[in-house]
Amino acid sequence: MSDLWLSELADAIRDTVVMVGVSAFVAALVGIPLALVLVTTTRGGIFEKRVVNSTLGALVNAFRSTPFIILLVALLPLTRVLIGTTIGVWAAIVPLSIAAIPLFCACGRSQLARSGPRFDRSRAGNGRAAPAYHLACAAA
Repeated sequence: MSDLWLSELADAIRDTVVMVGVSAFVAALVGIPLALVLVTTTRGGIFEKRVVNSTLGALVNAFRSTPFIILLVALLPLTRVLIGTTIGVWAAIVPLSIAAIPLFCACGRSQLARSGPRFDRSRAGNGRAAPAYHLACAAA
């Protein structure tokens, strides 16, 4: 193997790690708080807001169900505005991040929804009030 081939391979691996790492960081930074908003605004949630929940839920589901290549092409103008170009490592991060946000949100929402009742029961079993009580008192 030639040194040129190995250096190109090393560059490609570095670019891939940067794209995936930055995209995952941005997706977690936006997706997890979005999941928290969706869980707390659902019916029976701490801050029940039906309009907020249905709007954000529809938006998340629309982006989740959009094939990546279509999303990539649709986001070309936004990528050009944000990055200045539509090719390269940093230009690929924009659609990757936007495509990953709903996935992080869906994972976070399912985990938060599953752990809610168990968390409340464990707090009640230890003689502590439910978290909703503490949040309601803090908001007052």
